[in-house]
Amino acid sequence: MFFQQYRNARKDTDLKLSKWHVSDEYGGNVREVTFRSLCHSPLCPPDTAVTELQHVFFSNDKRNLIYETKQQAHDVPFGSYFEIHCRWSLRTTSSSTCQVDIKIGVNMKKWCILQSKIKSGATEEATSWLLDITD
Repeated sequence: MFFQQYRNARKDTDLKLSKWHVSDEYGGNVREVTFRSLCHSPLCPPDTAVTELQHVFFSNDKRNLIYETKQQAHDVPFGSYFEIHCRWSLRTTSSSTCQVDIKIGVNMKKWCILQSKIKSGATEEATSWLLDITD
């Protein structure tokens, strides 16, 4: 339920979750998620279709649950040029609390003249919602 509540809080729509399955290639489990996400950049449409690949596994020492995502936005200008990668590391600190470390990066799949603008805009968009959920 957390993931659906999280996407609802972000005002994402048309959420479709595939079933988790074991990944021989990466270890752990993987699934594909699709949804429509609001865009806040003046260069983008009001919302965009997003495909997100999710990968979850335990760290080698079994102390952290690692949750990785790779997002591809389909309707934004130069959307095929980049992906947004996130890595969430969760560690239990007590019976009722945990520590969460979140890292975000923009991977450029193709070079373009607007590369630095795309990276900064995509990073700002991704981190703005993270600040909302960590407050």
